Amino acid sequence: MDSAHYTMGTSRTSFASFHVDVSYVAHSFFEHLHIKTAVHPDEDLPYLLGRILTLCHLACRDATFTEGLSNPKLPTIVTHDAIGNVSQWAQVGAVTAKKLKKALNMSPLPDTRVYFTSSEEVARFTHELRGSKQNWIKDANFFQFEDGFLEILAAEIGIASDWSVTFIDEAVYLNIDERDYHASLADIDIWNEYQKALQ
Repeated sequence: MDSAHYTMGTSRTSFASFHVDVSYVAHSFFEHLHIKTAVHPDEDLPYLLGRILTLCHLACRDATFTEGLSNPKLPTIVTHDAIGNVSQWAQVGAVTAKKLKKALNMSPLPDTRVYFTSSEEVARFTHELRGSKQNWIKDANFFQFEDGFLEILAAEIGIASDWSVTFIDEAVYLNIDERDYHASLADIDIWNEYQKALQ
């Protein structure tokens, strides 16, 4: 196993490096990505792995991590177009309504996405929508990693850095150290989830 340079639970920022072969047929994206990222001292391994998978799912070589864990005003990942406008805006994990509204008010409007890491995060966000009369989130896309998947992945692969990732429909398939994993990466209708929560 080729281990990335990674230290968790220290008082200083560390770094992780991954080599990922990505196949995403729906977007005609077949790339080898060498992903390097700083790791916040308070960041746990499941969240780090979720960040890596999200970057792959965005299917764009120009997507980059921000300092979002150190600066909550920033999303987790952004992509800029040729003239510097934000073309992709992605948050991994919990998001506040205020933060998402700010992204949806950007001009031009970027491809705005939220990747929840658990159904609990989905429930918290739908609760935050209480009082909304109009579907102001209609221009955002929401996804959720299967409950417990990132934790299982972290426990079994640790910081193994050579990945093969395939996205098909609403599922993700991984081969890491000759072991296969798969889980759902569901496209969620958050407004519908909100309406159900009101019943």
